[in-house]
Amino acid sequence: MARAVYRESIVLHNKVGEPGRPIIVGGHGSTLEGSDPLRIDEWREVSPGLCKCAALFDKVFRLDMAVIDRWFLVFDGRMQLMNRSSKGPPQPLKQSDQLLPGEWTFVKDEVRSPVFDKAKYREQIDGDFFIRLALGGPLADARISAPIGSSGVTLGGDSSHVVVKNLTSTPVYNDGFIIHGKTRECLFVNIAAIKCGDDGCNVHARLPVPDRRLHVDRQLDRPV
Repeated sequence: MARAVYRESIVLHNKVGEPGRPIIVGGHGSTLEGSDPLRIDEWREVSPGLCKCAALFDKVFRLDMAVIDRWFLVFDGRMQLMNRSSKGPPQPLKQSDQLLPGEWTFVKDEVRSPVFDKAKYREQIDGDFFIRLALGGPLADARISAPIGSSGVTLGGDSSHVVVKNLTSTPVYNDGFIIHGKTRECLFVNIAAIKCGDDGCNVHARLPVPDRRLHVDRQLDRPV
């Protein structure tokens, strides 16, 4: 991987190296960029400085309240969480007419939201996004981006002997680096997770006890 900014994620599923000959994902200082600038044609101004979008989440794999609780927008490089956190008590989102410049909200649409299916893990929802701009400033000049990517690197399935190193994940609405499944004998070296909606590095793997040979070296988690 040449050192660059990549607008994509890395998914490693059922990847198996060998002892002494691991599969190596070498970032060489690269960044996995999980956000996209807002598409101006998807938004309309409903009142001076207040813009609305119904299509923002069309790019997201699923939309439920777990995603909304992690969600944020990036205003000119600044992460705007609206005083919310997936790890703390959820604060109610504002009504659209309460927004201050540089703020956003989501309003659920009961008509468009699918009928709740108990077989699904979470209720799927639909609705509209609102952002408040500085008066007199057009959306095209606001430099706002949305975290479309769920995670920068996903390592899962029955994976072993994998090394991920020298790589930054930012910004994503879930975890910067996520490990799950039967992942074992893996090493993460010199990784950075910045502006993540949930965790910097999250381990969901079913690791045998006491054989927990999964090591993260120099993780940098900076939700700034």
